[in-house]
Amino acid sequence: MELRSKFLQVSTTGTIKIRDLERGTKYPIIRAGRIVTHMGHTIILTIQNPSGFCLRVLLPKRYARVVTDTDMENVNLNPGIFCLIYKGFDDLTRYVLEIAEV
Repeated sequence: MELRSKFLQVSTTGTIKIRDLERGTKYPIIRAGRIVTHMGHTIILTIQNPSGFCLRVLLPKRYARVVTDTDMENVNLNPGIFCLIYKGFDDLTRYVLEIAEV
């Protein structure tokens, strides 16, 4: 495969931190998965920002305990049906997230 073709196949999906999401904005969820980081198992979501670019975001570990493989399969079979909404922080300075249907 020529070099030009290889470059065209490289993913342009970047990673964003939850705190960098705009509060109250609905980010359509394109894909969900489970990964292992140095902090343990976590959920990774591929979301779409208002400009149409795809971004990956790692959810806090506490969400990995409640999101099932069936939940992720439902998201992956219906890309864009659900959205992630960043609500800010709670009293314990933890991120508050919401999943809603678009």
